[in-house]
Amino acid sequence: MLKIVMTWREGELKDDLLIFTQQHFSREENLLEKCGHNDIKQYKSTHDFLLQALRKSYIQYKQNTINASELKKFLNEGYRAICQVWMQIC
Repeated sequence: MLKIVMTWREGELKDDLLIFTQQHFSREENLLEKCGHNDIKQYKSTHDFLLQALRKSYIQYKQNTINASELKKFLNEGYRAICQVWMQIC
């Protein structure tokens, strides 16, 4: 997701952002489960919260309620939040 956020230019957002994010989070959760991670619930809860917020922001973007720069800001903040949780549970 960081690569998407860092290389994204105004107006280049693709409709598959939500699908990519869901698949990415799902892969991470599966890996944590396979590794026997003991705090996967907190990680999954953060993913669920971020996906819900992303869906809301994405709908606003598609309806022209927010612009691409505002959505990009949300994505950057979401990525930072994931990194903070990751560092706490690893």
